[in-house]
Amino acid sequence: MITRANVSQKIPPKNTRNSKGFSDSATSIPGASCGAGPSSASPSPATSTKVVKTDSSSTASSSAPLPASRGALAVLPLPATQECPFNRLIDEFVISCRADGLSPKTLSDYTSKLPKFRWWWVDYSKNAEKLGVHPRYVTTKEARAFAAYLREPQAFRWGIAQKGAKNKFELSPFSVNSYGRAIKAFFNWLEREQYIEQTPFNKSVKFTNRHKQDRIIKRVETEELARLFDYLADPDLCQTFPGIRNLAMISFLLDTGIRKGELLSLRLGNLNLDQNRCVVRGKTGQRLVPFSQPCRDTLRRYLQHSLYPGVARSEGIKAAETALWLTHEGKELSYNGFSQVVRKIVQESGVKFHAHRLRHTFATLMASRVSVFDLKELMGHTSVTTTQIYVQQNPEHLAQVQRVNSPLATLPLQHPIKRGRGRPRQRI
Repeated sequence: MITRANVSQKIPPKNTRNSKGFSDSATSIPGASCGAGPSSASPSPATSTKVVKTDSSSTASSSAPLPASRGALAVLPLPATQECPFNRLIDEFVISCRADGLSPKTLSDYTSKLPKFRWWWVDYSKNAEKLGVHPRYVTTKEARAFAAYLREPQAFRWGIAQKGAKNKFELSPFSVNSYGRAIKAFFNWLEREQYIEQTPFNKSVKFTNRHKQDRIIKRVETEELARLFDYLADPDLCQTFPGIRNLAMISFLLDTGIRKGELLSLRLGNLNLDQNRCVVRGKTGQRLVPFSQPCRDTLRRYLQHSLYPGVARSEGIKAAETALWLTHEGKELSYNGFSQVVRKIVQESGVKFHAHRLRHTFATLMASRVSVFDLKELMGHTSVTTTQIYVQQNPEHLAQVQRVNSPLATLPLQHPIKRGRGRPRQRI
């Protein structure tokens, strides 16, 4: 009987591993993978192999005849055209994420960032030649080296010449953290699926900024909001389909504080205009988001526009599948399309903002009116520690809470300083 152990074969049983966690038996033979591989002829689980049931305890080559006795496994090399183990496992990981229902934006991040880590491992650091091409060879040492590569300026990052000023050679802290999330998710999946024994990207590998807790959250000020909505509510603009759509979108973002991805993934069936509620599906799951009466009026005006496709106003399964935000051609508004809309509004209104800054504005304004636990649910945070930063960034709210609840103001204490009659005595 002949079976094939492909490049994504899982780690061997523990009783066959050496001190490094890999098998001491001849379970594979080096071959061409990812354009690189271990230069030595020592066994490598990262290469493609064909396992053949034989009768001898020794390993047979592809050209040797099969022994006559029974009981042993001979490993035969597969053709050198077999795909790269990194690419194979990345494809399996993305399929698993799709099966789990992750958002298209998350899947796009994974498919664009994970191959760059493979490039760094194989082409830049040459670790594939030194250690092996399979992800199981990545240790915490190499994980820290990759994090350092992301933080340091690179004139030829990912093998592409970087154009522009010197500071353009550096990745922003947000980009570094985004790469870290993708890589950690991939290696955590490898560990769960037993392709590796333990993920090298543990808590000691840092991608986030150390001073993140000290950052200042930028928001759109009240005067700027007034200017923004004066522009959006212009009667001439609201006579057009894009104008009334933009007013409804920006109003919905500010009124609910949802994320850009959550906004663009909305379907008409998610809206409940009678109860002023909306079902939102985001990276933290599904939640029910309320909105105000003025926001409902703007949404209703948008949905009743003559250019809004008739199918979008139909009932039943068609309404559930129809995208809420459409272009004037009746197509679903994409991420790039939304970014172009925001850039145009910023240019014509003179107010600098983006979707996440409106989310920050919602949070800072609501932090002085609701509890941190209610704000956590409204924002869709998984932990209240993420929400607390908005309370810390609201000094007016903290000052008001202190004035009302100060011990000297609430407890029946006699003030320690009493004013006596006459002039105060001068102490010598």
